[in-house]
Amino acid sequence: MTRARDFADLAGSADAGGLTGRNLIINPSGAVDQRGGSSTINEYSVDRWRSFGGPGGFTISQRTDAGEGDGNAIRFHRTAGNSQTSAIGIAQGIETKNSKFLAGKTVILSFRARKGADWSPTNFDAIIYSGEGTDENPVGMTNMKTDIIVNDASLTTSFQTFTASVTIESDKTQLTVAFLWTPSGTAGAADYVDIREVQLELGEKATPFEHRSFGDELARCQRYFFQMREGSGEFTQFGHGRFFSTSAGNALIRFPQCMRANPDLTALGATSDYDFSPTNLPQSGQVVTTANAAGSTADVIGMAVGNNFSSVTTGAMYVLGGNAGTGGAAGLQFDAEL
Repeated sequence: MTRARDFADLAGSADAGGLTGRNLIINPSGAVDQRGGSSTINEYSVDRWRSFGGPGGFTISQRTDAGEGDGNAIRFHRTAGNSQTSAIGIAQGIETKNSKFLAGKTVILSFRARKGADWSPTNFDAIIYSGEGTDENPVGMTNMKTDIIVNDASLTTSFQTFTASVTIESDKTQLTVAFLWTPSGTAGAADYVDIREVQLELGEKATPFEHRSFGDELARCQRYFFQMREGSGEFTQFGHGRFFSTSAGNALIRFPQCMRANPDLTALGATSDYDFSPTNLPQSGQVVTTANAAGSTADVIGMAVGNNFSSVTTGAMYVLGGNAGTGGAAGLQFDAEL
């Protein structure tokens, strides 16, 4: 086979969607939703996607009824009756390690979108933000440049594909893909937009959407956010640890993926939702505290988990888990998002 034929076959494979690793967007159709959506501005919701702008009343959720492809879509739904009209949208920041090589090069964005029957905005813009910092706030980067590459997209109630390109300035080290619009009037019941198959890739020609397995997408998302939840009515083991004194202990939890940075920990539920086995330990005063304990890394975390015990043996081992009798409220969230 000639070298020219090799290159021709390679190009044909890209046109057919056969080459992997082209899409810099993670969770491009919202298939992964570890948090269960969000209704709070400037917070992450469907994995890797966050809201910005506002204020406004809304819910961001995962949809499985897109009616095409894998059925997944990200829905931004303005709350019926809401009359706030500040510009608002969703965005995904790309960490510096995955952005720097794009400096001085042309990238192309493609996505599919549709509106609800009561969609109130008269504009829908696709934006590339670029900045000069390292892993900064995706919508507040140093010397941030705004490129509106799809301006006032004309949405319909059926999915359409939109495509546009931009050349990134040579001094930029971080990119964000964002969608922004301005609501008007009072929201009806179907004032929403669905977005799916968001793809950002190097080059001037959009290639077919890169389909990845759910397992692949989940693993990519868990670099930035990972949670462990107790099953309802079941004892769930979160980690193993030891008591370093007669009143306090810590546990080690290894993550499924190396996280982007040392994560912050949120412990869900109440202190009584957690169990420290062996079961003869006192049940009052147990707490799960922050993950910023000595020894924490992006790979494995040292976590202080209790400080009011009164009858434990220094050096004794235990299992940290959810207390099955409290209805499954226990859970640990580890967040290393931008």
